[in-house]
Amino acid sequence: MHYIRFFKLPTLEKTEEGFEGTIVKATVTVTTDLGEYPLREDINLYVEYKSPRLGLCRQGYKWKGRDGMRSLDIKLHIPHQNPPQNLTMFVSPDECMSLDHLETLFLGDGGVSSIGGEGIIFPAACPFNSSERLPAEWKIAQRPFSIAGNRMYIWEETGETIEGHLWDAGLMLSAYLASISPANENPGVPKVAQYLPQLPTLERQLSRPDLNIIELGAGCGLVSITLSALYHQNISSILLTDLPNATPIIERNLRAHSFLLKSYDVPYKCGHQVLNWAEPLPSNVQETKWDLVVLSDCTYNQDVARHLVQTLKRLEGALVLLAMKIRNDSELVFFDLMKRLDLW
Repeated sequence: MHYIRFFKLPTLEKTEEGFEGTIVKATVTVTTDLGEYPLREDINLYVEYKSPRLGLCRQGYKWKGRDGMRSLDIKLHIPHQNPPQNLTMFVSPDECMSLDHLETLFLGDGGVSSIGGEGIIFPAACPFNSSERLPAEWKIAQRPFSIAGNRMYIWEETGETIEGHLWDAGLMLSAYLASISPANENPGVPKVAQYLPQLPTLERQLSRPDLNIIELGAGCGLVSITLSALYHQNISSILLTDLPNATPIIERNLRAHSFLLKSYDVPYKCGHQVLNWAEPLPSNVQETKWDLVVLSDCTYNQDVARHLVQTLKRLEGALVLLAMKIRNDSELVFFDLMKRLDLW
């Protein structure tokens, strides 16, 4: 699976004298979740801008991965000297490769894939205001997609951060939760739950009322937001936790999806709190009886694995739902530590 990312966010420039209009410029890449491996295949990319006043404008480009391309400069011509203030630049691959419905991660070329994500490219969008110069710290873009009929826009940082990006395991876990959810009745997406690995203990837990759920290393908050959208009728509270660097992107995504919380008849709390695994649990976390602990893409750093396992020990009694992408053998130390504490 690969992701389209903005290297340089959209900027506006006036066209040359004698030509009416404005140019929107940006630089993008197509890369893996950590940004270390650019796509080495040739694909088509489509750049669009959307505005309520001008509608849609589209321009095609070629990503030449076989030639070693690492970034691509893109631009669109707006045939107005004074473009509308609110614009959105959207960059996507051919429709057959584009991730639009999250559940389709499990659909391969020949039907249902047990791995999922192969050949899939996640589009990116960047809303901006043409009348304002973006501040230096404004380095965020959106991932637009649908999940169980809900249209979502997950904000993501564009810089070289760890906590501010979507990672593969979190994306796959969200897709799995969406695929097995009884609330998923989207007629436009093939049903794949029957082909996926069955986790009956998880399904029983998610069917119980008044659940208290805590997510460790929440990052952008996608997994918890997915749970909010699909299992809200059984949830009492969800707490997203991470280090302080992740606070801005988590809070932005919670605000952006507050409409989901407000649209349901059953109210519940969905909040965020800083939690450092190397420190004692905050009193409110320690005193809460948690039913489910969720974590994805949290085992990549063996230096903090001991602290993570100690945190899980302090939360003992809750069902642990873990998703991970094994990038090197050192990550397996997590399971050794879990066994030593009789947690695995």
